Amino acid sequence: MDDRAPAMAPPAAAGPRRVLDAGLALFVAVLLGLEALRVFVASVYAMNVLTVGLNASVVAVLFLLAPVAYLVGLARPSTSLTMTGSALVFLAFRVVLLAPWPVEILVVLSGVAVAAFLLFLVPFLASALHLAGGAGMAASSVGLALAADLALRILGKTLDPGATVWSLAYLVPLAGLLLYVLAKVPLLPEAAGVQRARGAALGTGIGLAGFLALAVVVLSYPWFLARWSGQAPDLFAPALLLGFVAGAHIARSGLGPAPRASRTSAVLQTGLLLFAVDLAFFGSEFLAILAPVAAAAAVVGLERTLGWAGAARLDVRQMGLALTVACATFLVLLLAFVFTLTHAYVPGGALWRGRAWAVLLLMGLAALGPSLAAGGRSPGFVPSPVARRGTAVLAASLLILGAAGIALTPPGAPVAPTTDVLRVMTYNVHQGFGADGRLDVGRIADVVRHGNPDLVGLQESDTVRVTSGGVDVVGYLASTLGYHAAYGPPTREQTYGVALLSRLPILSWEYVLLTSQGDQRALLHARVNGTSGAVHVFVVHLGLDLAERGIQVQEVLARVAATAGPRILVGDLNACPSGRCPGETGSPDLVYENVVGALDDAWVEGGGGRDDPAGYTYSSLDPVERIDYVFVSTDLIVLTAQIVQRPAPIEASDHLAVVADVRMVS
Repeated sequence: MDDRAPAMAPPAAAGPRRVLDAGLALFVAVLLGLEALRVFVASVYAMNVLTVGLNASVVAVLFLLAPVAYLVGLARPSTSLTMTGSALVFLAFRVVLLAPWPVEILVVLSGVAVAAFLLFLVPFLASALHLAGGAGMAASSVGLALAADLALRILGKTLDPGATVWSLAYLVPLAGLLLYVLAKVPLLPEAAGVQRARGAALGTGIGLAGFLALAVVVLSYPWFLARWSGQAPDLFAPALLLGFVAGAHIARSGLGPAPRASRTSAVLQTGLLLFAVDLAFFGSEFLAILAPVAAAAAVVGLERTLGWAGAARLDVRQMGLALTVACATFLVLLLAFVFTLTHAYVPGGALWRGRAWAVLLLMGLAALGPSLAAGGRSPGFVPSPVARRGTAVLAASLLILGAAGIALTPPGAPVAPTTDVLRVMTYNVHQGFGADGRLDVGRIADVVRHGNPDLVGLQESDTVRVTSGGVDVVGYLASTLGYHAAYGPPTREQTYGVALLSRLPILSWEYVLLTSQGDQRALLHARVNGTSGAVHVFVVHLGLDLAERGIQVQEVLARVAATAGPRILVGDLNACPSGRCPGETGSPDLVYENVVGALDDAWVEGGGGRDDPAGYTYSSLDPVERIDYVFVSTDLIVLTAQIVQRPAPIEASDHLAVVADVRMVS
């Protein structure tokens, strides 16, 4: 027997102003909740990065299962105390996150903020979906919150403004607005008298999980789409912003008469499916066209999923079940996607390697399936003029904010050196995380600024992953400091990233995947236009396994040897000059000897000793080994070489940066 309530169950009567109030509250809560979730995910990941593998901190993800409290009686359903109390805790902890806490504390604080947000969301949604047009209001508010979040990060050059103190300028007013309008949102009575609707709750939960996974992992990060597909990021940000806004408008206003609505809905759903397939398998140039369609389709699909829950008249406990299913499924999808990129450090690594495509398809199907099962939008509901105007005003404001962000944050113009002396830097930036676990790309920029290099080879440059807050490390450094950029392998190659920043024009660049059993390692080869002709720059990050490094270094040197002209090789070799780094036993490592057989070590040519402690680069706060190098061909003369030290913020990464000044032989 179908346990769903009748699809046309009458919604609770509510004036347009009340619906608008509920929409404003949800908009604010989702915007601030997204920021807290981003901090939480990055903090948990940082804890595991610091130990180079999974550790006990991963259990913190259980904060995401907070809605289960409504199923086991730990939270009293349908009371203003639960909703308002959770909102107060959420807002308080959201503000507290702005302080520079140690990462261990940040995990807990951000976890509490996310848990409180979810505990607030359960009774709020259960109440809001009983309003006339509640599903359209809720989906529209979520879409606009995603648009607002994206517009703010466009202003921040991919960084999250919500993680900075200046975010108080919008956080405090929005928090006050949320608390003010919460008083106007109707609550369900203690005994709602609704039918059992387990099927609708489960379907709603799966649909919410798919939507959340697509939004948090993919659609909220245009720079991720650009790096995943190896395309320029310029089109993705405005395209997704338009997509979210269009989806919010459609979710609130509908698609018109039934025949037209059916056709338009089919186009949107097909677009979302094509987007997921393209993303999973191809990363083609059509991705920038499909992205806004997918963003709009996801928001419209969310309206249908929430409409299913509203028609079934879910009470607070049943909504708790839906959110528990949503959070559990989202957690599985999120961890699965992260594991495909970190397969070398998680159990069952071979199972995860090369499976990102499968996880992306599952996200798309999870979002599409329930929205299709929910059926079409009720033709009997027509949104009020107040709702239409409110949505239009907010949507227009967000488009203006996004456009302002694009216009007001132009990339810095690279200024090429006018002499034949080049300053070269190599810097492993630890995926944006400092030695203290803090995600602060601004500190990395300060180190590069202090070194003042013309060429910067980056390792662990990341590739705009959800685990690093969706920050485009390479793009931010290039835009902020004034460099051309060669990004290296796209994210779909499952590398931690190698990249090049150059004040000299980059004439061409390509990457080569190296033989790898653990992490996929890569070599970046760029040709830059120096004052005396072209210079070839190679950036590499070798593997951790001794045998693997031996194979990889031969592949690198073969590529270098096949290139004519001045050559510079920079990178983290994970190998010491002596052949044994501290703690290593067994056969000596010949990586360094192989390289110096073909190229000159800039540190040694600049006057340093092979094993001079002054040249140690790892770890940054207590260096005990030299594994980061600048090598040059014999037609380049090394003038000086140094390690970037304080007053630069050396804790910005777990490696120290190496800088060398070189001149081309006349």
